[in-house]
Amino acid sequence: SAKALPLLFVVGATVVQGLDNGAGKTPPLGWNTWKTCGDPTCGHDICNEAEIKSVAQAMQDNGMQSLGWNYVNLDDCWALKRNETDDTLEWDPERFPSGMPTLIDWLHEKGFKFGLYTSAGNETCSSGGRPNAVPG
Repeated sequence: SAKALPLLFVVGATVVQGLDNGAGKTPPLGWNTWKTCGDPTCGHDICNEAEIKSVAQAMQDNGMQSLGWNYVNLDDCWALKRNETDDTLEWDPERFPSGMPTLIDWLHEKGFKFGLYTSAGNETCSSGGRPNAVPG
């Protein structure tokens, strides 16, 4: 007959130290404008100032922000072209009539953190629904 053999497991304990500052308790939580065109096959993101303010306000009103959803990130829908003088990216004034600084200030006043995507290449992967490529 088979005899049961006792098994001995040795578990090594490792001591880990960290700051008790709340960092890293959750991943960064928020909303990104990628593919917000309403059509799952659209392949680009079309965002504008009104949409971003509406979503941020909804995140605040429905309690998501108080649960840590505090990032608002714009994908490649925001840029229109490069400035011919200094080669900096310029926002689309039709989509962002108040300007990016004003939108960013509004989001910060509401307690949100702001992120802005671009590409290290010559253009981004989306046209943002425009007939031309979005510069990177």
